[in-house]
Amino acid sequence: MSYAVPAAFGVYNLAFGDSTFNGFVKLGYANLDTSVNDNRVNSNEVKSSQLAAGGGVEYQLSTHFKLRAAYDYYDKDAQFFGIGISYH
Repeated sequence: MSYAVPAAFGVYNLAFGDSTFNGFVKLGYANLDTSVNDNRVNSNEVKSSQLAAGGGVEYQLSTHFKLRAAYDYYDKDAQFFGIGISYH
């Protein structure tokens, strides 16, 4: 089974006092497209457009680097959690 979820989000940043630790919330629109490529899997293909939401936190590691954890919710069985480092 495969998922494709192209999405566009608007992001609102939340400051938690000092500038080294911040949060964010996201709200957007996503197109969920699931396909089954194995007949042993009993599932329906789904193509739908819906609201999506998410959020996360960022920690300033240094002048140019941030550690970021984010969660995105597209549907009850289509969610994403990621951890990454960004350079600014």
